[in-house]
Amino acid sequence: MWMPGYGFRVACIVSRILARLGGYTEKEMRDICILALYHDIGAYKTEEISRMLEFETRNMQEHSIYGYLFIKYFTPLQEVAPGVLFHHTTWSRLQELPGVSPENKRLTQIMYIADRADVCLEEEGCSYQEFARRLLTGRGVRYSPEIADIVLAEDFLELSSEREAWEAELWEKIWKVPFTKEEIRKYLDMVIYTIDFRSRHTVTHTMTTTSISYELAKRMGLKGRALSDIYFGSLLHDLRKIGIPVESLEFPGKLSPQAMADYAHPCGAYRPDPGP
Repeated sequence: MWMPGYGFRVACIVSRILARLGGYTEKEMRDICILALYHDIGAYKTEEISRMLEFETRNMQEHSIYGYLFIKYFTPLQEVAPGVLFHHTTWSRLQELPGVSPENKRLTQIMYIADRADVCLEEEGCSYQEFARRLLTGRGVRYSPEIADIVLAEDFLELSSEREAWEAELWEKIWKVPFTKEEIRKYLDMVIYTIDFRSRHTVTHTMTTTSISYELAKRMGLKGRALSDIYFGSLLHDLRKIGIPVESLEFPGKLSPQAMADYAHPCGAYRPDPGP
C-alpha cells in the first residue's frame, strides 16, 4: 500500500526548501508545491505504488515519464512539468543532459532530494544523522550541492516536532495566491484525469457521462451555476475509482458482491443492492 500522506510530506519538504532558497514568486512557489503533491502521479499508470518507495528502484524513470506527460498535458502546471520528468535523475547525470535549463535542473533536484528525505526518514525509519550522511556522501554526484547544503542544515528536518508548522507553511503557500476561474476548472479536470489516467475504459465512460449529462441539462433549460454544477458533478461522479486497482477497473465481467463491497462500502458511495 502506498504510504499515507507521502506526497503531502514531500510537498512540505519542498515548501521549506523553496523558502530557504528564495528568488521565487508566490505563484511559482504555489505551483511547485502542488507539483510536489503530484510528483509521483505516474505510478498510478505503471502500477508501481506498492514498490515505489524503495530507496533504489530500477524502473523509477518509467513512472517519471508517465507523470511528466500527465502534468504537461492534463494540468495547469505545464511550466514546472520537467521537475517530474527528471526527479529520479542524479545530479551528475543531469549535468550531462542537453536542453535542460538551469532552472529545471534546480527544480528537479528539489523534488529528488525532498523525495529521498521522506523515503529515508519515514519509510526506512532512518535517523536524520543517517540521512545527512547519505546526502553528504552523494553531494555533488547524486545531489546538487546547493540543495543538499540547505537540507543538511541541522535545523532543517525536524519533522517529528515541527510537522504541524510545516503543514501550515505548505497550505499558506498554496492558498496565498488566489486561483483564477480558469485554474479552478483545470484543477477539477486534473482530478478527473487522475482517475482516468489509469484506465482507458474510465476515460470513455467519464467523457460520455459528462457529455450526455451536460446536454440533458441544457435541454432542460438549466443555465449558469446550475449548468456548471451538472458539468463538474458528472466529471466527479466516479471519484471513488481513484483508489480501486486497475485489474478491478478493467475486469471483463461483473465483480463479485464481495469485491463490490470491498471497493465501495468504505466511502459509502455505493452499496450492492441486497435485493428484495
